[in-house]
Amino acid sequence: MLHAKTALVALGLALFASSAALLTTPRAEAATCDAAGADAGAIAAARAAIDAQCNCAGAARHGDYVKCARGILAGLVGAGQLPGSCKGAAQRCASRSTCGRAGAVTCCRTTSAGVTSGSIKSSAAACRAPRGGTACVADHASLCDACDGAGCAPSCGNGVVEAGEQCEPPGTATCDASCQTIAPVCGNDTVEAGEECEPPGTATCDASCQRVPLCGDGFVDGGEACDGTPSAGQCGGQAICGAPGDAMACQCCSSGPSVLFDIYAAPYDPAPCCADGSDCAVTAPHFCSCEGTP
Repeated sequence: MLHAKTALVALGLALFASSAALLTTPRAEAATCDAAGADAGAIAAARAAIDAQCNCAGAARHGDYVKCARGILAGLVGAGQLPGSCKGAAQRCASRSTCGRAGAVTCCRTTSAGVTSGSIKSSAAACRAPRGGTACVADHASLCDACDGAGCAPSCGNGVVEAGEQCEPPGTATCDASCQTIAPVCGNDTVEAGEECEPPGTATCDASCQRVPLCGDGFVDGGEACDGTPSAGQCGGQAICGAPGDAMACQCCSSGPSVLFDIYAAPYDPAPCCADGSDCAVTAPHFCSCEGTP
């Protein structure tokens, strides 16, 4: 009997010591969410999943949208795709939104001291500027995205090129999904900024999608006075532009084979184009005409 009592006393002392150890041992701190750093990508992916699976614009009630978002986040946490400590950050973005609130807007108000804050207002008319400050209605549904330090944050896809954007609309051949300009790609059969031609590697287009200067390509290049049909300021009077292969190719000349060219007269008469391919021959001391023409 005495032995049994002694055993019970020993067990009690052991339990007491164990409890004391638990009370005095520092509790491991719960992991915190690094929303602006290491966990930013996971939060962004979680919010994208909510946008894809919960109908913001079509939600009948705000509570329905928030409930949908909560279910998505719980699934992501359970699958290990979102840290549990970050669930609240993503949930707040869904809760502080206009989703399921008919007519509601995200309002960004900037004080005269330059401090900007955001809130949900029942209508655009309710988004009023503070005394000496400004106010704007943002294009974003959530307050997590609506405001920046200067007022309303830019919104890629609203048709307006705003600060931080390079182009609109997104998702085109020259504008990516983030409203940043896509660098031109030589060889994609589309003449883009910085290119002169497509496709590359032809007689008229080099490997860098730049034109190969040729008489007859419609561009007045170095050594040419004209190319194609003379434009204003080129080949005045009755002169035309010599065709490729002519002795006066891409030079101002006359279409009449009997016209003479006085190389010393001023202004000069146009030389014959020699469209028959013959050379221009010097005749009479200062004149030029096409060989072989009467």
